[in-house]
Amino acid sequence: MPVDGHAARGNGVGTTNPGSWQQELVRRLVLRPVRGVIAGLLVGLLFGLIAGDYMVQGTTTYTSQTVVLLDNPLGIATAGDAGTLIKLSELRYKYASLASTDAIAQPVAATLHVPVGVVLGSASVQVPANSLLLVVQGTWTTPVFAQALSKAMAQDIIQYINTENSAYNIPASNQVIASIVNPAVGAVPSHPSATRGIAVGLVVFVGTALIAFAVYQLVVADPNRRRPS
Repeated sequence: MPVDGHAARGNGVGTTNPGSWQQELVRRLVLRPVRGVIAGLLVGLLFGLIAGDYMVQGTTTYTSQTVVLLDNPLGIATAGDAGTLIKLSELRYKYASLASTDAIAQPVAATLHVPVGVVLGSASVQVPANSLLLVVQGTWTTPVFAQALSKAMAQDIIQYINTENSAYNIPASNQVIASIVNPAVGAVPSHPSATRGIAVGLVVFVGTALIAFAVYQLVVADPNRRRPS
């Protein structure tokens, strides 16, 4: 039976809203991404501010230094060239490396009554260029312990060198003499850096914003993931 065209349109059969597909296209191509970007920016801003503030409000640390001199007065006085000075300068790297091992860290830990890990993680030895010096640093959250750590590490380096001289019966002309020339008398505070806080905050902001945008697009804005099976 033929169907009257006017009746079909009156009953809504085969009719479509001319603007409905355009509205859906705009919603999918424009509104969803825009909403995802806004959601990502808000989440990123929140976590970025939290991370940056955490870095700025971090704990103040203190660093104390003890300067040790490696010397060989007799050897230097009788040497006909710079060989002795070069040897002493190179030996500094040996003792600086040993300071990061249990050979020296263990006695320091026993002296200060702390775990070896505290010494290994909080003490370091710097080797300044063109010198015979070792700069022993202790870093901690209190100035007193930072100073004690620097002093104990320097003393144990000296003790280690003296033990080597005796154990290997090194002649006096070849012995390394280590002494403290600048004792640890204080500690310098190091406050959290505002620049570092800003940098960390920006990194967290970008990272969390991208993640939030992706989650929104995949979960919230995708109707197929919310449609019951």
